[in-house]
Amino acid sequence: MLRAVWFSALLVGLGGCSPWEQESKYLERITYGTVRTGGNGVAEIRFPLPEDFSSSKVLFRFDNLEEGQTVFVSRVDGENGSIVRNFASEVEIGEYSTGAVSRQRQNHFNWPIDASDPAMPADELRVNIAAVSSDGETLSAGSDIGVEAIITDDGGFESGRLRVFVHWTAGLEQDPELRASVDAALVKMQDIYWEFGVEVTVEERTQDDFSVLAEGAVARPGFGTPDTWSAITASTDELALDLVLVDTISGSDPAVLGAAGSVPGGILPTPRSGVIISTAANAGPDLVYSESEVDLLGATFAHEIGHMLGLFHPVELTYERWDAVDDTPNCQGETGCQARLGENLMYATALCTASDCVEQEALTEGQIAILQRYVGVN
Repeated sequence: MLRAVWFSALLVGLGGCSPWEQESKYLERITYGTVRTGGNGVAEIRFPLPEDFSSSKVLFRFDNLEEGQTVFVSRVDGENGSIVRNFASEVEIGEYSTGAVSRQRQNHFNWPIDASDPAMPADELRVNIAAVSSDGETLSAGSDIGVEAIITDDGGFESGRLRVFVHWTAGLEQDPELRASVDAALVKMQDIYWEFGVEVTVEERTQDDFSVLAEGAVARPGFGTPDTWSAITASTDELALDLVLVDTISGSDPAVLGAAGSVPGGILPTPRSGVIISTAANAGPDLVYSESEVDLLGATFAHEIGHMLGLFHPVELTYERWDAVDDTPNCQGETGCQARLGENLMYATALCTASDCVEQEALTEGQIAILQRYVGVN
């Protein structure tokens, strides 16, 4: 689910930064540090890369440490001062390749994004981030931005494995019919990703494993009680995505099928890490899963995980904003977009009649290239 985007023309400035701290974990590396925005409200992060990683992926988490302020990513620079990717130009034409251009208190940014991005430089990655003041209108000089990054080394971007933890809330797993429907839908989700070269492994958790799940009243990631999602993702202590099953999503329209924390999503514990799915909304008005509704649930799992892996809707339902993927057409209007993109896994809405739903399981080569570059796919 997308949020409002704010952007402004920026100049690159280098803020002061603390020494980077690093630890090895999950056979990957996690690096921590802080940067401070310069007089123009911008900081250039010169992020050190390990010499022994031949094909790296990096997932950043940026936190504006100043109360009420937000942060966003403006561009990525090359070693010779060239601009590798200018996100302002994408936003100006209504195309989006990363949710990190949105102003958020906490933002996630994965690099590389797609096949057009160059290979990692030999020594450091240069990412420009900007702080926005509490009034939401001006860039903020002297703001401290916390940076956390997980770095993985991948032999290539053609295939990989993704770990998913499925968390049952409020005893939902004790309903045998629901359990059977969810299990079948998870297999459907795994089959969908297998076609894209991603092997998804699933491990299930219940309220007996973690007390916060017993309450069942869980809002979508980034909303409600922030500590809830941080605690859920911390409870697994794994390099994996967390998917939470609820009856209905607290504080949301009952018709919402599911929601992801951000595009891309966090994989380490944060208030925005994870996916939430409504078992009631996916079951339809009678709350009993038909074969078609099991397929819908599987596609919902796959769709929301796709957001976490960095995929936007190819077109928003306003038909005024699109993803920045070259091989998803910038269609116009409901009829034209449904005809050209309605079978795409990431289409913004399920297309259902009273008895059946359109099968939405396709991705383009450009979309597949993005999910293969997510740091959690290895």
